[in-house]
Amino acid sequence: MTEERPRVWVGDQVHDANADREGIVTDVKGGTYVLRPVYMWSGTWTAPSPQ
Repeated sequence: MTEERPRVWVGDQVHDANADREGIVTDVKGGTYVLRPVYMWSGTWTAPSPQ
């Protein structure tokens, strides 16, 4: 049996290890995750992988 990694969906709160901050996934474009800060609605950044 293989163990699957949890999938990330729009609306999930995640920790971006590269940026060292928490964010909410707002979109996935071509495999790149678009994140926004947890406590703000403006300002986004991208994460190239789910790690």
